[in-house]
Amino acid sequence: MNDQWNALLDLFYPRWCAGCGAWDEDLCASCGAEFSGWEDVSEHLPYVGVAGEERAEFPVFALASYTGPAASAVVAWKNMADRRMDRAFAEVIGAHPPPELAATLVVPAPSAPKRARQGRFVAGVIAQAVAEMYGAEVGIVLRRQRAGGLPGGLGRAGSRLERLGGTVADAVGRMGRQRANLQARGKKARGITALPVGLEGADVIVVDDVVTTGATLAEASRAVKSRGGTVRGAFVLAAAKDPREFRVRGHTEPFRAV
Repeated sequence: MNDQWNALLDLFYPRWCAGCGAWDEDLCASCGAEFSGWEDVSEHLPYVGVAGEERAEFPVFALASYTGPAASAVVAWKNMADRRMDRAFAEVIGAHPPPELAATLVVPAPSAPKRARQGRFVAGVIAQAVAEMYGAEVGIVLRRQRAGGLPGGLGRAGSRLERLGGTVADAVGRMGRQRANLQARGKKARGITALPVGLEGADVIVVDDVVTTGATLAEASRAVKSRGGTVRGAFVLAAAKDPREFRVRGHTEPFRAV
C-alpha cells in the first residue's frame, strides 16, 4: 500500500534531489556523499570557546561544510515539510559511526517561532537520528523566548580581540564589524530556556541543523546547565564558514571528515 501511495505522490508531486535537482531523487548519492563524516568544528566557533582559553566548552560535530550541494540540501529540507526528506537525512546521519560520547538525553535546539507554526522542526528529526546512534532518549525541553539582550561575553573571540590590543568595545574596522556580527548572532540566540523536567544529572547532546558561531548551542548549554544537566557535545548537519575576518594564529583549512 505504501508503494502505491508513494507512486501516486510521485505522479502529482514529482521528486527532485534537494542538493542538485536531479530528477526522481530525494537526496541523490552524490549529494548524500557531501555529508561525509563527523568532524569536530568547535575550534572555529567563538561562542563555544571558554573565555580566556584556547579550548571549547564541548565538542561540536558536523557532517559537512555548509557550501554547495550540502547547503542547498539543508536549506531545501528546512523549507519543506516532507517525510521522505526526513527519512533521507535520518539515513545520512545513521550511516556514519558516532564519536564516543556519554549521552543519556539528546536535546534539539528550539525551532524559530515561524517554523514551529508551520510544523517544520528539522532539529527534532536530527535529534531522533542521533539518539538512535547512542541508544539515548530525545527530550524536547528547550524553548525559545523573545530575545532580551546581548550575551555577557564573546568567549574565545573576545579574548583574542583583547590580546590584539585595546578592549573589545574599542575594536574598530574589520574587528568592529566582526564584533557587531557576533553580537547580533548572540542576541538572536538569547532567550532559550529549559523546562524543569528530565535534565537533572543528565549527560546531554544538543543538536541543530547548521552552526555558524555556536551562539545557539552555547545558549542551549547554558539553559541545560541551569536545570542541572551537562552538555557533553553537539551535533549539526553542516558547519558554515567561520564568520571571523581575521586570525590571531594559524589559518582556515578545508573541511575534512574523520
